[in-house]
Amino acid sequence: MSDTQIAPAGKVAPYVPPLRRKFDENPTAIVVTGALIALLLFAAVGLDGFWSAQNLSTLLRNSAFLGFVALAMTFVVVSGLIIDLSVVPQIALAAIVVIALSPHGIAVAAPAAILACLGFAIVNGIGAGLMRGNGVIVTLATATAGMGVLNYITGGAQYSGNTTLLSWIGNASVAGIPVVFLIFAVVAVLAHNLLSATSFGYSLRATGTNRGAARIAGLNTTRTLTLTFAVSSLGAAAAGMALAGYSSSAVSTMSAGYDFNALAAVVIGGTSLFGGRGSILGTVLGVAFVQVLLSVLSLAGLPFQWQQFVQGFIIVATLAADAILRRRGGLK
Repeated sequence: MSDTQIAPAGKVAPYVPPLRRKFDENPTAIVVTGALIALLLFAAVGLDGFWSAQNLSTLLRNSAFLGFVALAMTFVVVSGLIIDLSVVPQIALAAIVVIALSPHGIAVAAPAAILACLGFAIVNGIGAGLMRGNGVIVTLATATAGMGVLNYITGGAQYSGNTTLLSWIGNASVAGIPVVFLIFAVVAVLAHNLLSATSFGYSLRATGTNRGAARIAGLNTTRTLTLTFAVSSLGAAAAGMALAGYSSSAVSTMSAGYDFNALAAVVIGGTSLFGGRGSILGTVLGVAFVQVLLSVLSLAGLPFQWQQFVQGFIIVATLAADAILRRRGGLK
């Protein structure tokens, strides 16, 4: 298939280089790719230990933990809901449930953890989908209530335990690559197909672009948004169980920050906060950038408070750059 395009009135459109087309489609991702390469070069020259096998293994493993949440968060952002704040208690809940039920085996513990998280999806779907509430407010309410109940039931205690399978997933490596990262890669492929090649993905984009118009067109936006929250819950459950497998422990405070780090990865990857547009490949790029940045800041000895400042600044700068680039390109 040729790169030549046919313009209106039978005129041949000028040739557009593939890289330029990619830039026009997702200018933020191209810029972030350049920034990621610069970070890696800086780490190679200026930081001892970054390219060590241990640090790279830790980097890939942490990328998987965040990646499960970020992949699912992509669906939430594309739907126009902006963010699912309830992933924080869901991650901790999944970890605690799977640890607490580990004596009964993974066949009991894992489904129980997933079902517990899907309870959040039902409530969020009713609030933001059926009742058409603001997604941020609805998920903030379920996050606050969920964390309160979780702290009340557990009393802030740390749970210990594991199953052989979860421990293997969380800690084993194949050819130096953590198993949990390989699983993340497979999930990313499945998520890409779900978002780009299914009727659900089409409905999701239509709902995110204009929910009212999607309803008029006959799409069931309530079902679409509820399924979106279900995807978010599955991502949170996967992250929680993987973290439990890695550390053989769980506590209600273990998931703090995963909501905004996941959103950062999604936004840095070029997904629009206005909804309707985004890609899984962009999110994978965003996860890589966030984790490399965190590793570089940590190895550079930057205090945690300044690490948070740098993260926040980069998110704001990315949003500003995305808005400017897309305005020039005539994109949403």
